[in-house]
Amino acid sequence: MGSKTLFVTDFPIYTITPCGKRRVVITGGGGSAKTGVPNALELYEVLRDEKDIVSHVLHRHDFTTELAMNAASHPHNPEHIAVGVDNKCHILKLYQQEVQLIEKENNNTVQKRKGAESEAVEEVKKEQFNVDVTQMEQTDFSEVDAFQKAVCFSHNGAHVITGGADGCVRCWKFPGLKMMHELKGHKKEVDALACHPDNNMVASVSRDGHMIIWDTDKGQLVKSCDWQLNKKSVWRMRSCRFGKTREGDIFLFTINIPVSLPNKAQRLSYLCRWSAETWEVDRKTPYKGDMLTALAVSGCGQFLAVGSASGDVTLYSKNLKLLTKAKGTHSLFVTSLCFLSIPSSQGCDEPAVLSVSADKSCAVTSLARSSSKHHFIDLFHKLYSMQAHCYSSLCCFC
Repeated sequence: MGSKTLFVTDFPIYTITPCGKRRVVITGGGGSAKTGVPNALELYEVLRDEKDIVSHVLHRHDFTTELAMNAASHPHNPEHIAVGVDNKCHILKLYQQEVQLIEKENNNTVQKRKGAESEAVEEVKKEQFNVDVTQMEQTDFSEVDAFQKAVCFSHNGAHVITGGADGCVRCWKFPGLKMMHELKGHKKEVDALACHPDNNMVASVSRDGHMIIWDTDKGQLVKSCDWQLNKKSVWRMRSCRFGKTREGDIFLFTINIPVSLPNKAQRLSYLCRWSAETWEVDRKTPYKGDMLTALAVSGCGQFLAVGSASGDVTLYSKNLKLLTKAKGTHSLFVTSLCFLSIPSSQGCDEPAVLSVSADKSCAVTSLARSSSKHHFIDLFHKLYSMQAHCYSSLCCFC
Protein backbone atom coordinates (compact mmCIF):
# COMPACT_ATOMS: atom_id res chain seq x y z
CA MET A 1 0.00 0.00 0.00
CA GLY A 2 1.62 3.22 -1.16
CA SER A 3 0.79 6.86 -0.41
CA LYS A 4 1.39 10.06 -2.35
CA THR A 5 0.39 13.68 -1.92
CA LEU A 6 -2.60 14.35 -4.13
CA PHE A 7 -2.80 18.11 -3.66
CA VAL A 8 -1.79 20.91 -1.30
CA THR A 9 -4.00 23.89 -0.56
CA ASP A 10 -3.48 27.16 1.31
CA PHE A 11 -5.30 26.32 4.56
CA PRO A 12 -5.23 23.57 7.21
CA ILE A 13 -7.76 20.90 6.22
CA TYR A 14 -10.09 19.49 8.87
CA THR A 15 -12.66 17.46 6.93
CA ILE A 16 -12.86 15.46 3.73
CA THR A 17 -16.15 13.93 2.61
CA PRO A 18 -17.20 12.16 -0.61
CA CYS A 19 -19.51 14.18 -2.84
CA GLY A 20 -20.62 11.75 -5.53
CA LYS A 21 -18.63 8.89 -6.97
CA ARG A 22 -15.48 10.73 -8.10
CA ARG A 23 -15.60 13.94 -6.11
CA VAL A 24 -14.68 15.06 -2.60
CA VAL A 25 -15.23 18.20 -0.57
CA ILE A 26 -12.65 19.55 1.88
CA THR A 27 -13.14 22.26 4.50
CA GLY A 28 -10.82 24.06 6.87
CA GLY A 29 -9.04 27.30 7.53
CA GLY A 30 -7.34 29.55 10.02
CA GLY A 31 -10.42 30.80 11.89
CA SER A 32 -10.96 34.40 12.92
CA ALA A 33 -7.28 35.08 13.68
CA LYS A 34 -5.80 37.72 11.43
CA THR A 35 -3.01 35.51 10.11
CA GLY A 36 -3.96 35.66 6.44
CA VAL A 37 -4.94 31.97 6.41
CA PRO A 38 -8.27 31.67 4.56
CA ASN A 39 -11.37 29.70 5.61
CA ALA A 40 -12.77 27.78 2.68
CA LEU A 41 -14.50 24.80 1.09
CA GLU A 42 -13.04 23.25 -2.04
CA LEU A 43 -14.55 20.69 -4.42
CA TYR A 44 -12.17 18.28 -6.16
CA GLU A 45 -12.54 15.63 -8.80
CA VAL A 46 -10.24 12.61 -8.33
CA LEU A 47 -9.45 10.41 -11.31
CA ARG A 48 -6.65 8.60 -13.09
CA ASP A 49 -4.69 9.90 -16.06
CA GLU A 50 -2.42 7.75 -18.21
CA LYS A 51 0.06 7.16 -15.40
CA ASP A 52 -1.24 8.12 -11.97
CA ILE A 53 -4.09 9.24 -9.72
CA VAL A 54 -4.63 12.98 -10.09
CA SER A 55 -7.05 15.64 -8.84
CA HIS A 56 -8.57 18.81 -10.25
CA VAL A 57 -10.15 21.60 -8.22
CA LEU A 58 -13.66 22.30 -9.53
CA HIS A 59 -14.77 25.08 -7.20
CA ARG A 60 -13.81 27.08 -4.13
CA HIS A 61 -16.15 28.79 -1.67
CA ASP A 62 -14.68 31.20 0.89
CA PHE A 63 -16.13 31.81 4.37
CA THR A 64 -14.25 35.07 5.16
CA THR A 65 -13.45 35.07 8.92
CA GLU A 66 -15.56 32.03 9.92
CA LEU A 67 -13.96 28.61 10.27
CA ALA A 68 -15.50 25.67 8.37
CA MET A 69 -14.46 22.65 10.40
CA ASN A 70 -16.91 19.81 9.56
CA ALA A 71 -19.07 18.75 6.64
CA ALA A 72 -21.31 15.96 5.37
CA SER A 73 -22.97 15.30 2.02
CA HIS A 74 -26.57 14.17 1.54
CA PRO A 75 -26.72 10.35 1.13
CA HIS A 76 -28.93 10.45 -1.99
CA ASN A 77 -28.39 13.96 -3.36
CA PRO A 78 -24.71 14.69 -2.72
CA GLU A 79 -24.94 18.13 -4.27
CA HIS A 80 -26.39 19.19 -0.90
CA ILE A 81 -23.62 19.75 1.69
CA ALA A 82 -24.08 20.51 5.40
CA VAL A 83 -21.11 22.52 6.70
CA GLY A 84 -20.34 23.55 10.27
CA VAL A 85 -19.21 27.19 10.16
CA ASP A 86 -18.41 28.51 13.65
CA ASN A 87 -21.65 28.04 15.64
CA LYS A 88 -23.89 27.65 12.59
CA CYS A 89 -24.80 25.02 10.03
CA HIS A 90 -24.75 26.15 6.41
CA ILE A 91 -26.58 24.12 3.77
CA LEU A 92 -24.78 24.55 0.47
CA LYS A 93 -26.02 23.45 -2.92
CA LEU A 94 -23.40 22.68 -5.54
CA TYR A 95 -24.62 23.02 -9.08
CA GLN A 96 -22.92 22.40 -12.36
CA GLN A 97 -22.93 25.18 -14.90
CA GLU A 98 -22.87 24.65 -18.64
CA VAL A 99 -19.77 22.72 -19.70
CA GLN A 100 -17.17 24.93 -21.33
CA LEU A 101 -15.52 23.38 -24.37
CA ILE A 102 -11.86 24.20 -24.85
CA GLU A 103 -10.59 23.26 -28.29
CA LYS A 104 -6.95 22.28 -28.57
CA GLU A 105 -4.66 21.57 -31.47
CA ASN A 106 -1.04 20.52 -30.88
CA ASN A 107 -1.51 21.46 -27.20
CA ASN A 108 -2.34 25.07 -28.16
CA THR A 109 -5.78 26.62 -27.75
CA VAL A 110 -7.31 27.43 -31.15
CA GLN A 111 -10.60 28.74 -32.43
CA LYS A 112 -12.42 26.17 -34.53
CA ARG A 113 -13.41 27.47 -37.97
CA LYS A 114 -16.70 26.51 -39.57
CA GLY A 115 -16.22 23.90 -42.26
CA ALA A 116 -12.59 23.33 -41.38
CA GLU A 117 -11.07 19.87 -41.02
CA SER A 118 -11.41 18.81 -37.40
CA GLU A 119 -9.31 15.65 -37.13
CA ALA A 120 -6.49 17.51 -35.40
CA VAL A 121 -8.79 19.39 -33.03
CA GLU A 122 -9.36 17.96 -29.56
CA GLU A 123 -12.30 19.26 -27.58
CA VAL A 124 -11.58 19.26 -23.85
CA LYS A 125 -14.51 19.56 -21.48
CA LYS A 126 -13.99 21.85 -18.50
CA GLU A 127 -16.65 21.46 -15.82
CA GLN A 128 -17.67 24.57 -13.98
CA PHE A 129 -19.42 24.63 -10.61
CA ASN A 130 -20.94 27.19 -8.33
CA VAL A 131 -22.34 27.19 -4.79
CA ASP A 132 -25.50 28.63 -3.29
CA VAL A 133 -25.95 28.96 0.46
CA THR A 134 -29.57 27.83 0.65
CA GLN A 135 -29.98 27.75 4.45
CA MET A 136 -28.17 28.87 7.59
CA GLU A 137 -29.08 28.17 11.21
CA GLN A 138 -27.35 28.51 14.58
CA THR A 139 -26.81 24.99 15.93
CA ASP A 140 -24.67 25.49 19.04
CA PHE A 141 -25.57 27.74 21.96
CA SER A 142 -22.64 27.45 24.34
CA GLU A 143 -22.14 30.63 26.36
CA VAL A 144 -18.39 30.40 25.82
CA ASP A 145 -16.79 29.59 22.45
CA ALA A 146 -19.95 28.27 20.78
CA PHE A 147 -18.97 25.98 17.92
CA GLN A 148 -20.56 23.21 15.82
CA LYS A 149 -18.09 20.31 15.99
CA ALA A 150 -19.89 17.53 14.12
CA VAL A 151 -22.62 17.02 11.52
CA CYS A 152 -24.20 14.13 9.63
CA PHE A 153 -27.30 13.33 7.56
CA SER A 154 -29.73 10.62 8.62
CA HIS A 155 -29.74 7.43 6.51
CA ASN A 156 -32.71 8.64 4.43
CA GLY A 157 -31.54 12.24 4.20
CA ALA A 158 -34.63 13.56 5.99
CA HIS A 159 -32.70 15.03 8.93
CA VAL A 160 -29.45 16.84 9.68
CA ILE A 161 -27.86 15.94 13.04
CA THR A 162 -25.48 18.39 14.71
CA GLY A 163 -23.37 18.41 17.85
CA GLY A 164 -21.14 21.01 19.38
CA ALA A 165 -19.51 22.77 22.29
CA ASP A 166 -22.65 22.93 24.46
CA GLY A 167 -22.88 19.12 24.59
CA CYS A 168 -26.31 18.95 22.92
CA VAL A 169 -27.19 16.78 19.94
CA ARG A 170 -29.81 18.46 17.77
CA CYS A 171 -31.99 16.93 15.07
CA TRP A 172 -33.10 19.24 12.26
CA LYS A 173 -35.62 18.58 9.51
CA PHE A 174 -34.14 18.69 6.01
CA PRO A 175 -34.77 20.77 4.03
CA GLY A 176 -35.78 23.74 6.13
CA LEU A 177 -33.54 23.21 9.20
CA LYS A 178 -36.48 23.22 11.60
CA MET A 179 -35.31 21.80 14.92
CA MET A 180 -37.15 18.58 15.77
CA HIS A 181 -35.33 17.44 18.91
CA GLU A 182 -32.74 18.82 21.34
CA LEU A 183 -31.06 15.82 22.95
CA LYS A 184 -29.29 16.50 26.24
CA GLY A 185 -27.12 13.84 27.82
CA HIS A 186 -23.47 14.80 27.48
CA LYS A 187 -21.69 16.89 30.10
CA LYS A 188 -19.01 18.16 27.72
CA GLU A 189 -18.68 19.03 24.04
CA VAL A 190 -19.66 16.53 21.34
CA ASP A 191 -16.67 15.43 19.26
CA ALA A 192 -18.27 13.15 16.65
CA LEU A 193 -21.56 11.80 15.30
CA ALA A 194 -22.50 8.72 13.29
CA CYS A 195 -25.89 7.94 11.77
CA HIS A 196 -27.17 4.35 11.65
CA PRO A 197 -27.36 3.09 8.03
CA ASP A 198 -30.84 1.55 8.36
CA ASN A 199 -32.83 3.55 10.91
CA ASN A 200 -32.95 6.87 12.73
CA MET A 201 -30.55 6.04 15.54
CA VAL A 202 -27.49 8.24 16.00
CA ALA A 203 -24.30 7.70 17.99
CA SER A 204 -22.57 10.66 19.62
CA VAL A 205 -19.22 10.70 21.41
CA SER A 206 -18.14 13.41 23.80
CA ARG A 207 -15.14 14.60 25.74
CA ASP A 208 -17.00 13.46 28.86
CA GLY A 209 -15.85 9.94 27.88
CA HIS A 210 -19.26 8.56 26.98
CA MET A 211 -20.97 7.49 23.78
CA ILE A 212 -24.75 7.86 23.62
CA ILE A 213 -27.09 6.07 21.24
CA TRP A 214 -30.14 8.24 20.43
CA ASP A 215 -33.48 7.52 18.78
CA THR A 216 -34.04 10.67 16.72
CA ASP A 217 -37.61 9.68 15.82
CA LYS A 218 -38.70 9.69 19.45
CA GLY A 219 -36.08 12.13 20.67
CA GLN A 220 -34.94 9.68 23.35
CA LEU A 221 -31.74 8.26 24.77
CA VAL A 222 -31.42 4.54 23.93
CA LYS A 223 -28.20 3.73 25.81
CA SER A 224 -25.21 5.46 27.33
CA CYS A 225 -22.01 3.52 26.62
CA ASP A 226 -18.59 3.59 28.22
CA TRP A 227 -15.43 1.57 27.61
CA GLN A 228 -12.41 1.19 29.87
CA LEU A 229 -9.67 -1.41 29.60
CA ASN A 230 -9.26 -1.58 33.37
CA LYS A 231 -10.26 0.28 36.52
CA LYS A 232 -6.91 2.05 36.92
CA SER A 233 -6.90 3.80 33.54
CA VAL A 234 -9.17 6.20 31.68
CA TRP A 235 -9.89 6.24 27.94
CA ARG A 236 -12.35 8.35 26.00
CA MET A 237 -13.86 7.82 22.57
CA ARG A 238 -12.65 10.28 19.97
CA SER A 239 -14.58 9.26 16.84
CA CYS A 240 -17.31 6.83 15.76
CA ARG A 241 -18.51 5.37 12.45
CA PHE A 242 -21.11 2.79 11.42
CA GLY A 243 -20.38 0.08 8.87
CA LYS A 244 -22.82 -2.18 7.02
CA THR A 245 -21.64 -5.23 5.07
CA ARG A 246 -23.34 -6.52 1.93
CA GLU A 247 -24.61 -9.43 4.05
CA GLY A 248 -26.50 -6.90 6.18
CA ASP A 249 -24.29 -7.03 9.28
CA ILE A 250 -24.06 -3.66 11.03
CA PHE A 251 -21.30 -2.62 13.42
CA LEU A 252 -20.32 0.59 15.16
CA PHE A 253 -16.59 1.36 15.35
CA THR A 254 -14.84 3.78 17.71
CA ILE A 255 -11.30 4.94 18.32
CA ASN A 256 -10.52 5.25 22.04
CA ILE A 257 -7.63 7.37 23.23
CA PRO A 258 -5.93 7.43 26.65
CA VAL A 259 -6.72 10.26 29.05
CA SER A 260 -5.21 9.09 32.32
CA LEU A 261 -2.86 6.12 32.63
CA PRO A 262 -0.58 5.14 35.52
CA ASN A 263 2.08 3.81 33.17
CA LYS A 264 3.22 5.93 30.23
CA ALA A 265 4.41 2.82 28.42
CA GLN A 266 0.79 1.60 28.31
CA ARG A 267 -0.58 4.69 26.58
CA LEU A 268 -2.01 2.95 23.56
CA SER A 269 -5.08 3.94 21.60
CA TYR A 270 -7.67 1.22 20.99
CA LEU A 271 -9.89 0.46 18.06
CA CYS A 272 -13.22 -1.04 19.21
CA ARG A 273 -16.10 -2.72 17.42
CA TRP A 274 -19.57 -2.51 18.98
CA SER A 275 -22.60 -4.69 18.32
CA ALA A 276 -25.44 -2.62 16.82
CA GLU A 277 -27.90 -4.82 18.73
CA THR A 278 -26.54 -4.91 22.27
CA TRP A 279 -24.34 -1.78 22.06
CA GLU A 280 -21.53 -3.70 23.76
CA VAL A 281 -17.91 -4.03 22.58
CA ASP A 282 -17.44 -7.42 20.88
CA ARG A 283 -13.89 -6.85 19.58
CA LYS A 284 -10.99 -4.56 20.41
CA THR A 285 -7.38 -4.17 19.36
CA PRO A 286 -4.57 -1.85 20.50
CA TYR A 287 -2.98 0.52 18.03
CA LYS A 288 0.81 0.36 18.24
CA GLY A 289 1.85 3.86 17.35
CA ASP A 290 1.09 7.47 18.11
CA MET A 291 -2.39 8.51 19.29
CA LEU A 292 -5.27 7.87 16.87
CA THR A 293 -6.96 10.99 15.51
CA ALA A 294 -9.34 9.99 12.68
CA LEU A 295 -11.52 7.09 11.51
CA ALA A 296 -13.34 6.06 8.32
CA VAL A 297 -15.28 2.94 7.26
CA SER A 298 -15.53 1.74 3.65
CA GLY A 299 -18.89 1.77 1.89
CA CYS A 300 -18.88 -2.03 1.71
CA GLY A 301 -18.50 -2.17 5.49
CA GLN A 302 -15.53 -4.54 5.32
CA PHE A 303 -12.62 -2.18 5.96
CA LEU A 304 -11.55 0.63 8.28
CA ALA A 305 -8.94 3.32 7.90
CA VAL A 306 -7.44 5.20 10.83
CA GLY A 307 -5.11 8.18 10.99
CA SER A 308 -2.66 9.05 13.74
CA ALA A 309 -1.04 12.07 15.36
CA SER A 310 2.21 11.25 13.59
CA GLY A 311 0.55 11.32 10.14
CA ASP A 312 0.31 7.56 9.53
CA VAL A 313 -2.63 5.89 7.73
CA THR A 314 -3.49 2.28 8.65
CA LEU A 315 -6.00 -0.17 7.21
CA TYR A 316 -7.91 -2.82 9.19
CA SER A 317 -10.52 -5.43 8.34
CA LYS A 318 -14.01 -5.28 9.91
CA ASN A 319 -12.75 -7.90 12.41
CA LEU A 320 -10.00 -5.44 13.45
CA LYS A 321 -7.21 -7.42 11.82
CA LEU A 322 -4.28 -5.20 10.88
CA LEU A 323 -3.88 -5.28 7.11
CA THR A 324 -1.32 -2.68 6.14
CA LYS A 325 0.18 0.64 7.25
CA ALA A 326 1.49 3.66 5.34
CA LYS A 327 3.91 5.50 7.62
CA GLY A 328 4.56 9.21 7.29
CA THR A 329 1.68 9.88 4.92
CA HIS A 330 1.44 13.37 6.43
CA SER A 331 3.90 15.59 8.29
CA LEU A 332 1.27 16.52 10.90
CA PHE A 333 -1.70 14.74 12.48
CA VAL A 334 -4.42 13.26 10.26
CA THR A 335 -7.68 15.17 10.71
CA SER A 336 -10.07 13.20 8.46
CA LEU A 337 -10.25 10.26 6.02
CA CYS A 338 -12.63 8.78 3.47
CA PHE A 339 -12.79 5.88 1.02
CA LEU A 340 -13.20 6.55 -2.69
CA SER A 341 -13.29 4.39 -5.83
CA ILE A 342 -11.03 5.60 -8.64
CA PRO A 343 -10.94 4.27 -12.23
CA SER A 344 -7.84 2.11 -12.73
CA SER A 345 -5.72 1.70 -15.84
CA GLN A 346 -7.41 -1.70 -16.36
CA GLY A 347 -10.81 -0.04 -16.63
CA CYS A 348 -12.25 -1.16 -13.27
CA ASP A 349 -12.61 0.84 -10.07
CA GLU A 350 -9.61 0.94 -7.76
CA PRO A 351 -10.31 1.54 -4.05
CA ALA A 352 -8.28 4.17 -2.27
CA VAL A 353 -8.15 6.02 1.04
CA LEU A 354 -7.98 9.81 0.94
CA SER A 355 -6.60 11.52 4.04
CA VAL A 356 -6.22 15.18 5.00
CA SER A 357 -4.16 16.92 7.62
CA ALA A 358 -3.39 20.18 9.35
CA ASP A 359 -0.30 20.20 7.10
CA LYS A 360 -2.65 21.52 4.33
CA SER A 361 -2.30 18.41 2.19
CA CYS A 362 -4.54 15.65 0.89
CA ALA A 363 -2.88 12.28 0.31
CA VAL A 364 -4.12 9.23 -1.54
CA THR A 365 -3.25 5.77 -0.27
CA SER A 366 -3.82 3.39 -3.14
CA LEU A 367 -4.82 -0.18 -2.38
CA ALA A 368 -3.36 -1.53 -5.62
CA ARG A 369 -3.02 -5.28 -6.15
CA SER A 370 0.44 -6.56 -5.54
CA SER A 371 1.12 -10.23 -4.77
CA SER A 372 -0.91 -13.28 -3.78
CA LYS A 373 -0.09 -12.71 -0.12
CA HIS A 374 -2.26 -9.60 -0.35
CA HIS A 375 -5.46 -11.56 -0.89
CA PHE A 376 -7.36 -9.02 1.18
CA ILE A 377 -6.75 -6.35 -1.45
CA ASP A 378 -8.32 -8.52 -4.15
CA LEU A 379 -11.28 -8.99 -1.82
CA PHE A 380 -11.39 -5.24 -1.24
CA HIS A 381 -11.47 -4.60 -4.99
CA LYS A 382 -14.33 -7.04 -5.47
CA LEU A 383 -16.45 -5.76 -2.59
CA TYR A 384 -15.74 -2.10 -3.16
CA SER A 385 -16.45 -2.32 -6.90
CA MET A 386 -19.84 -3.87 -6.12
CA GLN A 387 -20.59 -1.13 -3.62
CA ALA A 388 -19.42 1.61 -5.97
CA HIS A 389 -21.62 0.27 -8.77
CA CYS A 390 -24.67 0.38 -6.50
CA TYR A 391 -23.74 3.82 -5.21
CA SER A 392 -23.29 5.31 -8.66
CA SER A 393 -26.84 4.34 -9.57
CA LEU A 394 -28.09 6.58 -6.71
CA CYS A 395 -25.99 9.66 -7.46
CA CYS A 396 -27.45 11.77 -10.23
CA PHE A 397 -24.81 14.38 -9.35
CA CYS A 398 -22.03 12.05 -10.49
